[in-house]
Amino acid sequence: MASAPPRPLRPILAVALLGIGGVSSTPAQDPPPRLSSWSETAQLEWWRDHPEPASQHGGLATLCASLRRAQEQHGLERAFANRHFTRWLTHALWLSLYPAPAEADPYFGTAEAHDAFRRASAIPGLAALTVRSMSTRDARPRALEVLCRIAADHPGDLAAYPELAVAFALVWDQPFPEGWPHANVGIDAVPAGDPDPAGRFAFTVASHREDKLLLDPRSLSVRELTFAVDTPVELRELAYVQQVEIATIAKLEGLYRAVPYDHGRIAAESYGWPHGRYRLIDIGKKGGICMDQAYFVAHTGKAKGVPTVLFTGQGRSGDHAWLGYLTGRGRWTLDAAKWRGENYPTGHAFDPQTWRRFTDAQMEYAVKGSSDSPSAARGKLILGWAALNAGQPFYRDLLRAAQAAMPRGFEAWELEAELLVKAGAAPEERRAFWQRWVANFAGERDMKAKGQRALLRVLRELGDDDAADRLGRQIVAENKSSRFDLGIAVAADEVFALQARGEHEEAAKEYGRVMRRFKRDAGGHLFYNLVEPYTRACLSAARRDDAQEAVAIAGEVLTPQPGSILDNDFRALHAEVDSP
Repeated sequence: MASAPPRPLRPILAVALLGIGGVSSTPAQDPPPRLSSWSETAQLEWWRDHPEPASQHGGLATLCASLRRAQEQHGLERAFANRHFTRWLTHALWLSLYPAPAEADPYFGTAEAHDAFRRASAIPGLAALTVRSMSTRDARPRALEVLCRIAADHPGDLAAYPELAVAFALVWDQPFPEGWPHANVGIDAVPAGDPDPAGRFAFTVASHREDKLLLDPRSLSVRELTFAVDTPVELRELAYVQQVEIATIAKLEGLYRAVPYDHGRIAAESYGWPHGRYRLIDIGKKGGICMDQAYFVAHTGKAKGVPTVLFTGQGRSGDHAWLGYLTGRGRWTLDAAKWRGENYPTGHAFDPQTWRRFTDAQMEYAVKGSSDSPSAARGKLILGWAALNAGQPFYRDLLRAAQAAMPRGFEAWELEAELLVKAGAAPEERRAFWQRWVANFAGERDMKAKGQRALLRVLRELGDDDAADRLGRQIVAENKSSRFDLGIAVAADEVFALQARGEHEEAAKEYGRVMRRFKRDAGGHLFYNLVEPYTRACLSAARRDDAQEAVAIAGEVLTPQPGSILDNDFRALHAEVDSP
């Protein structure tokens, strides 16, 4: 700590809480102070001794040094099993959200912002809830800014609805991404408005108190609520769809069908929204195609306090959009309006906390159900500590510990993969890592296949073509039925690799073999992931004969519904190949 407290606190290392006796320091090395026992009184004293941003920043540095010392002396496992260590770590992670130097920040450089931070810090449980809900990919100071703005404007509601406030903080810490809400409408067309998340928080709280919500936000987790607050549309738009009469959450799927379908747009190959601003009231009155239907229903759910997610995927007739929604805490329906006959192997959506893309299968695996288990909370703390120690030699050990605590979580594994790339790890080390990845995610096809494809590339790099060929066949065999999209992706990689090496005749043969192999599953995935990119690559290489042969084979395999998006795109590609 920056200065010794008036009443010395009992050091952890002097008691048996970590399972060993006290350890004396070496004065010549001037080590950081021992980590003191945590208590509410001790934490209040810390705040009293660090009243200003500068002293808090210095105190944080000292606290982190003490935490590192405790970890070094007792080991990772024993440190994280100790409540004094984890309580002080939680305090440190909360403090680390405050930017330094504060005066350089347009928001936190004001006295009002610091007062709001102190006010938020005094709300019981808020700091712990925040840090255990965060991802290392969150924009942390901006997330804290949202909480502080809510604390300044609505302190009572923040204490009453902490999960809702943290959800707003974790969604509104970053701009909504390009590609939101879906591929057929740009975000510039969406009537965004009321950008103050504190005002939007107040709107949701008022809606709950006025009995306009179908779910009580106080009964949901932060993670679930991120799927309810992830829209920038004007509040009057949300107030409009709050008027849609839905007696129960289960009626959302019926509402999808109630939005008129605009067949004329498909026939005219006009997939974008043709009616100006992308307003919910206009979608409800004029109708739209599947993307618009899903968007309307998802926003009706969000306006009524129901977490929803819009999925898009490829089927036999091309693009389709459907939705998922929460039916109760930990219970999701992820296939509402997903037409079974179209054989969609997977859907893609935005994760509202990080704005990264994920699939419905990944959501089912990692998000569905409660994430509030003690093991998950411990794993989040470990990841938070890792973020504060990215340059330390034990950083990778922290990632491994987080992986062990949250085996179904993706983040710690992705961070280790990024570390290997940054460090320029040798192929043998990368092979061992991807083998561990594949074994860990054996129960989740997307993540397993991602690891298998990375492992396949490493095997090629090592020159182990026999092992690579076996793995390639295994991936295709494992994914040729319900997740044929993954099999197509791997098979297409082989075709593209041959093209890249200039082995065009072999590429053409392999293309024909892949088309025959996946004939039963022909549809959008085969067209958009193989036929179209392969054909365009042939044209770019001035191999028009190969391109013509490719579309001829595709014409024998693909049978899209006439007038569908896939049918239109395939005919356009055929015309491009035949044009002089």
